[in-house]
Amino acid sequence: MPAIYHLILLLAAASELELVLLARMQWRANQLETCLVTGPDRAWFISADGRDALARTPPRGGTLVTGLLEAARLWPDTAERQARQRRLDALVEAHRRKGGYLLGDPTKGGREATADRGRAGRTATRPRALPPRAESGAGAVSTRPRPSPARS
Repeated sequence: MPAIYHLILLLAAASELELVLLARMQWRANQLETCLVTGPDRAWFISADGRDALARTPPRGGTLVTGLLEAARLWPDTAERQARQRRLDALVEAHRRKGGYLLGDPTKGGREATADRGRAGRTATRPRALPPRAESGAGAVSTRPRPSPARS
């Protein structure tokens, strides 16, 4: 199954050492496997257990997303950064349009749906790591449980 790659825009003028340190900060913040790509043949991988390795092949394939995780560090919102973010957003959208879609756990926890499992008791939760942009409704989806019908 292809992976999901969450892309975070970093500083354009940062040195490779600064970027590696930022990738390490991001790993600490999320405890997710992290990859910093610094060139077409140079990628720093940080595994889930925190070990890092330099590789010649960046990750390929999978599904690209952006804007769902906060960066470990915030930067000034300059015109240059906004232009780069628009290009990144366009790249992610073009990749999404190529086909495919995202699924959660298609087994829904491995349980078969049954009639006695009604809507009562279901709740919707919102991830805590969404940036303010996503919370404002730009690309965010909010679901709320429907009220149960009144019984007489």
